[in-house]
Amino acid sequence: MKEKNIEIRDDSEAKRLFGKHDETLKRIEKAFGINTIYKEGSLRIISSSEESLRNSEKVISGFLAVLRAGGQFSMRDIDYAVKNVHDGTRIENIFLDRVEVYAKKNYISAHSAGQKKYLDAIRQYDIVFGIGRQEQAKHIWQWQWLLTR
Repeated sequence: MKEKNIEIRDDSEAKRLFGKHDETLKRIEKAFGINTIYKEGSLRIISSSEESLRNSEKVISGFLAVLRAGGQFSMRDIDYAVKNVHDGTRIENIFLDRVEVYAKKNYISAHSAGQKKYLDAIRQYDIVFGIGRQEQAKHIWQWQWLLTR
C-alpha cells in the first residue's frame, strides 16, 4: 500500500473540502479507488496504485488551493476534475480564473479547461468565435465581458 499525506489547516477547512456528509471526499474515493483517513489536521490517502494515489492527490490538493484562495466548487466541478486529471491543467488555474461583471457586482469563472481557454482567448483577441451547443452560454460570456471593458 502506498500513502500520501495532505496537511489541512483546521476542521473548518476540512468541512468545506470534504463537503456535506463528506460527499466530495466519497466521490473522489470512489473515482480513484482510494481510502482516506482524516486525523489531527492531516488527510491520509491510501491506495494500492501509484497512479490513483498521484491523481487523487492532484484533485484534492487542487480544490484545497481553490478553497484557500477564496473560491468555491460544486460536485459537477469535482466530476470534471476527476475525468480530466490527466490533461495536465492545474485545477486551481481553471477555477480561480475570474471575470468581474460590474453590472451585477459578481464574477463569472471557468469550470473546465475549454472554458478557461475561451476566457483567455477573449482576453487576448479582438474577435473570438465560439462554436458549440446553444446551452453552453458562449454569448453570455462574450456580452458580460464586453460590458466590463
